[in-house]
Amino acid sequence: MKWTIIFLTILLFILPTAVRGSENQSHWDQNINNVLEYINNNNLEAADYLLNNTFSQFQKSNLPVGEAEILEPVFLQAMEAIENEKDMKQNILRLQLALDAKNSTYQPMWVNRENEIVQTFAQMEEALQKNDMTKFEQSFAMFQEQYQIISPSLSLDLRKQEFSQLQANILYVEEHMDDETVSLNSRIQQLRKELISIFAKYSGETNYSSIFWMSAIVGSVIAISLLYAGIKKYFPYINEQ
Repeated sequence: MKWTIIFLTILLFILPTAVRGSENQSHWDQNINNVLEYINNNNLEAADYLLNNTFSQFQKSNLPVGEAEILEPVFLQAMEAIENEKDMKQNILRLQLALDAKNSTYQPMWVNRENEIVQTFAQMEEALQKNDMTKFEQSFAMFQEQYQIISPSLSLDLRKQEFSQLQANILYVEEHMDDETVSLNSRIQQLRKELISIFAKYSGETNYSSIFWMSAIVGSVIAISLLYAGIKKYFPYINEQ
């Protein structure tokens, strides 16, 4: 009885805290949307203020260490981009996609970048087949720019091994692009399969982890409440016996 009440009390404290944390992080998404709108309207002062304010909220949050380590440099790069007025939209978009990847329950926004990445990758393959290394290098540089926008999001969503393998293949192509003794065809084919698999996996897919987590908490509260009510009702009956 005593431990039931203690456990129920703990859950009743945890649940509101968890909900508030989720609401705060959803508020970050809206803030970054507004930052992007300020930039489009050339209101850099408002964009800078709101982004810094959101970063302060982020620093005070209790995110898991792994997520915080991924998101913090993305925040800092976005703030630096506004300060220097260089590559602002790309860096804010990168942050926007990363926050969405962290919070999204359904298909993450980074999946919408598939078409442009696949098209650029097709240009890389065509250039490689024609042995046009100048065109290949240009296409690969464009691919890297597009990939960097979704890279933090992938780091949050993919399994660690899956993301590391993808990074390793991209790095291999970058390091051996000018090496005439190395054939890049097999590595490019492998990279293409990985990208197609990743986009297919997350297209239209529901992220059930957050749903299950919240359902487990709510379900636990309900179950303990019913148990407590049952015990409270049953104990007088035992005492009468």
